[in-house]
Amino acid sequence: MDLLRQKPSRNPKEILTYLLLLLLSSVTLLTTLGVVVTLLLDVAEFFRRVPLLEFLFAPEWTPLFAEPRYGIAPLLAGTFLVTAIALLVAVPLGLMLAIYVSEDAPHRVRARIMGTLELFEGIPTVVFGYFALLFVTPLLQRFIPGLSIFNPLSAGLVMGFAIVPYVSNVAADAMQAVPRSIREAAYALGARPYEVALKVVFPAAISGIVAAIILATSRAIGETMIVAIAAGQRPTLTLDPRETIATMTSYIVQAATGDQPAGSTASLALFAVGFTLSSSPSSSTSWPSTWWNGIGSVMNRAFGQDPWKARIDRTFARALVLPLLLAFLLLATLLGDTLYRSFSVQVVGGEGAGRTYPLGTPWETLVKERLLAEGYLEEEVQELLQDPKERRALWLQNRVELMPLTHEGPFRLVPTGLYDERLGDYSLLQGLRRWEELKASLGEGERLVLNPWLDASFLTRYPSRSPLLAGIAPAIVGTLWVLGLALLIAIPVGVGTAILLEEYLRQGRLSRILEVNLRNLAGVPSIVYGLLGLALFVRGFGFGPTVLAASFTLALLGIPVIVVTSREALRSVPDSIRQAAFALGATRRQVVFRTVVPAALPGMVTGVILSAARLIGEAAPLLLVGAAAYVPYIPSGPLSEYTVIPVQIYLWVSQNQPEFARVAAAGILVMLMVLSVLYLAALYLRNRFRREW
Repeated sequence: MDLLRQKPSRNPKEILTYLLLLLLSSVTLLTTLGVVVTLLLDVAEFFRRVPLLEFLFAPEWTPLFAEPRYGIAPLLAGTFLVTAIALLVAVPLGLMLAIYVSEDAPHRVRARIMGTLELFEGIPTVVFGYFALLFVTPLLQRFIPGLSIFNPLSAGLVMGFAIVPYVSNVAADAMQAVPRSIREAAYALGARPYEVALKVVFPAAISGIVAAIILATSRAIGETMIVAIAAGQRPTLTLDPRETIATMTSYIVQAATGDQPAGSTASLALFAVGFTLSSSPSSSTSWPSTWWNGIGSVMNRAFGQDPWKARIDRTFARALVLPLLLAFLLLATLLGDTLYRSFSVQVVGGEGAGRTYPLGTPWETLVKERLLAEGYLEEEVQELLQDPKERRALWLQNRVELMPLTHEGPFRLVPTGLYDERLGDYSLLQGLRRWEELKASLGEGERLVLNPWLDASFLTRYPSRSPLLAGIAPAIVGTLWVLGLALLIAIPVGVGTAILLEEYLRQGRLSRILEVNLRNLAGVPSIVYGLLGLALFVRGFGFGPTVLAASFTLALLGIPVIVVTSREALRSVPDSIRQAAFALGATRRQVVFRTVVPAALPGMVTGVILSAARLIGEAAPLLLVGAAAYVPYIPSGPLSEYTVIPVQIYLWVSQNQPEFARVAAAGILVMLMVLSVLYLAALYLRNRFRREW
């Protein structure tokens, strides 16, 4: 391949193309430089005000108190506790799944498993946090006395399942890279399947397996939304998994949603914590493998002399399927619980709230009767409906929904006003079981409805402080704005860097620098990108908390993914095609952009779609760069304030009202539907345009 990567000719077009690709790839180096400089400048200022010994050894972290303390030990303890619980789940399940995929699964089953894991990996972590808080924690409280509502145990367990794909995918690749001849030699010597897997393949792939565990550790340490939602935000120096704690990432989110002035010590503490986070030992790839070799020797002693080898083979094969079954069970439970919570039976009261209307009743008629019931005169109602501004205000203050079941019959239109009050909210099964009882107890001006929180009006309405009126329209449009601009920035940089590395640069210092830098960027927690966006785009360039600042931040986060997938697509094009083009007299620019890139385009498009799916679910960095808690209008341009779907879901989950949890469930379903469309599109493109060279 290096023979095909010659220096560009003296043709001006060739030189210009080469320089343009160098310029695009320099964005990745500037990103790393920006992260380092941003953190170091603010960290240096922080330590001018706070002694280093206090930061390292003080047992309290209370930066917002009247007498602040800046001891990071409670945040480190919380991070360690959640990470340890997550790894106790992810490592054994991930390695078992990797062995099954590599050694036991048929080829078709293997492809489906990898696709399922890819889908599982793409679920936004705000969804896992919601599931941990509202499903796992109540379940654990039945068996563990004294378990807090916010606790590291449920957060760690759910996080462990969330990072299983990181362990299984990398470990499976490492095991599949072990030469088949080694397996055949072991079988020829009479080894059983479990002996080949544990005594031959596992030790041979130990370096890749260790890398998988390091990757999972880094992912767990940098995880933000699961711990921010489920583990709590109270720094406590404890290793008790039942108590509320705070991690480094959850504190950054807590501080980002506060109102600390820029330049204050509390604000600078954000960057000190971010610097500690980015300096975690998990970023090192130099862990010794002696401990893991010790595991292999223990396995050898445990299984080497077992007389019931056939029984062990069967048990081993069945055990390997367990992680896959657990992953499917968790995914089904998550989706089922979210869907279940998006329905509730409600008793609502208010002026005129007791009436429902048949299908086809005009909106004006519903609002008119509602206003008359509230005491307005006929003339006043007509004036309000004829004034465009007042009509819009009425639309915002009155929501008309189609309810599948009401106290007056099925499929009725129900208007909800701003001052309607929830008198009772029941889960779906409980409400249906007590339907007749609740219906008989209704008073004047009260209604009983089966409320599907996800309906057409939810998609078109604006956020509200009343959960009965809340909608997700600004978040959907804000997501489209931010994602669209981010991809416009990330695609040229990511694809250009991939082309430079694969088609132009020979193995040398520059290529090594770019590749190491890309690996480092891929391992940086997303919350650190948020700190970079806050310092550089929001404050440095003066963009403020706008769509543009968010787009630049997400673009930097998406570039490594696009580079990796684009490089894989370019590598899949055989060198013989390049050689044939050169033999016909084509220049390097013509070979790359007229032959290689078109052949690799389906893979590149798939990578862009997968990158877009990942960026849609990002909430942590956008909380830092100013995604607003309440946006009562549609973003109109790059300099508008905004919110996005995952941030809106996080803010709904953070509310104390139980109805907002149901609104959040509806928002999660919307986000999962969008992600499903993207993943199905990526799967279709991958299969439709796959080429066997």
